Amino acid sequence: PDQIHEVSQRSIDSGAWAQRVLDRSTTFLTDRIATDDQPGEPVVVFNPLAWNRSETVTVDAADLPDGAGVVTSAGEPVPAQVSTDAAGGKTLTFLPTDVPGAGWKTFYVTDGASAVSDLSVSETHLENARVRVELVDGVVQTITEKATGTCVFAATAAAAVNEVFVWDDDGCPSQIRPVEFMGSAPVLARSSQVERTVRVAEAGPARVSVDVAFAMAWGTFRQRIVLQADAGWVDFETDVNWYPEAEGGRRVRVAYPWAAGQARVWRDIPFGVIEWEQTDTVFPTNSWCGVGDTDETVGAALVHGGACSQQVIDNVL
Repeated sequence: PDQIHEVSQRSIDSGAWAQRVLDRSTTFLTDRIATDDQPGEPVVVFNPLAWNRSETVTVDAADLPDGAGVVTSAGEPVPAQVSTDAAGGKTLTFLPTDVPGAGWKTFYVTDGASAVSDLSVSETHLENARVRVELVDGVVQTITEKATGTCVFAATAAAAVNEVFVWDDDGCPSQIRPVEFMGSAPVLARSSQVERTVRVAEAGPARVSVDVAFAMAWGTFRQRIVLQADAGWVDFETDVNWYPEAEGGRRVRVAYPWAAGQARVWRDIPFGVIEWEQTDTVFPTNSWCGVGDTDETVGAALVHGGACSQQVIDNVL
């Protein structure tokens, strides 16, 4: 336990130092960027990647009115929304579009109206121009790619989409060994079989989200399903409030049943991507695992920030 705590603390300290360096660097750059193209409070958005990005940005909005809007340097409004959390804190979320790779764009917070978007949301769906997510009682049933009309993930008897499973397990953290999670391994609980509460957390126009809360063995869970305007992906945020038992361990994993025929599987490795056979062996990946149909006409990738172990068997990721 002492060694684990030491490693964890080193990781926390390293992250704090990296954040301080990043803050100094962005402040240095921002001080040299012209921010007087429009009236209002300027917000400089940086893109450290090598390609253009369109992704929501959230900033503190403690002193802003609920009707605050955001415009580009040319004065064009972008989708924006002010949200208030349970503690009364306010944030402003807006959608910068095509921020250049290794570059920046400047936006201005104003009193004007927000741009509209194609988002819609309820307790049973989230949808934009590219993706539709359908839920029943907080359980994701389908994710459909709208350009082709292909349902890429769909609930089955084995698992719902993004369903949480909890196993009794004292194994190693990486769990790199054959385990038939969806078959012989004893499941303690699964999120589709417990009582859930569902609410719309954000209603757009920059971003919509649905919160699903439930309790299972070893903790209470909150899953937030997030869809941005014009995004071709869905974000699943899972927070767990643990209350561990005196003895024993638990393994928590989420499942995604592929629905577009027999799945071909790829995983990323350092400096490359390899095709991966469906197997009960759990393999490490750098950050993502991809699945697609055999004709290579439609596919999806699971990009994650958790432990680097994934498994695909019987078309369930």
